[in-house]
Amino acid sequence: MTWIIKLGGSVITRAGDSPYDLENTQRLAEEISPFVKNTILVHGTGHVGKPYAITHKFLHDGRISADQKLLACEIRNALRRLNVDVVDTLREAGIPAYGVQAATYFSEDMNEVRFASAQRELRRQMDLGHVPVFFGDLMPMSDGTFQVFSSDRITANLAQQLEPKKVVFLTDVTGVLGLDKQPLSHISRDKLDYIYNGKSDSSDVSGGMRGKLKHALRAAPYAKRCVIASGREPGNVRGGLSGDPVSCTVVLAEY
Repeated sequence: MTWIIKLGGSVITRAGDSPYDLENTQRLAEEISPFVKNTILVHGTGHVGKPYAITHKFLHDGRISADQKLLACEIRNALRRLNVDVVDTLREAGIPAYGVQAATYFSEDMNEVRFASAQRELRRQMDLGHVPVFFGDLMPMSDGTFQVFSSDRITANLAQQLEPKKVVFLTDVTGVLGLDKQPLSHISRDKLDYIYNGKSDSSDVSGGMRGKLKHALRAAPYAKRCVIASGREPGNVRGGLSGDPVSCTVVLAEY
């Protein structure tokens, strides 16, 4: 049965001239490596993607106009380089990972699989023991524009299609924080107004924690267990994947 692990941009990147956080990604790879059978990984763009969104003012609508093709190509290349870095780190930890571009798998509506053969090939690769690694990207649209395709949305889409055993969203905080800034043991759709929104949420093209939760709530009904947990706390990922009690927020399914 499939597992889907989302590596948030905040746990694989950091602010600065060299945004890829090699050290933390190496640690995550080591913790994940014993559990990669039938696993799909998805990663965010963090401090690689966010500066572009702020500088070029597509933070809120996530759209790049058709006359900005060079900018879109520059951003897409930067995101692919991040994916190459992540995949290389995973392979160094013994994980047979390979990158998957969202536009080759999903159709333009960013929900459905582009071709049935794409899903069959994904399953075939997993049966062979390989680990697909999707990543947040820009989706080229038929009108010539480009639209942000967030890694959280990709994760929820895959969960709906593959009905995994577990979906894990890894962030830089210990689960979802309530208004008192304390971690919540569980969260449901009717509690969205009771979560704490950090300063960084307003500068996140994917909508910060509130946006993440909307996609996690989409994923939860299709998984046996869906959680949001810290990807910065050593041992937390290994413990969560092995079934040991860890600090996290369980996302409750609504049927």
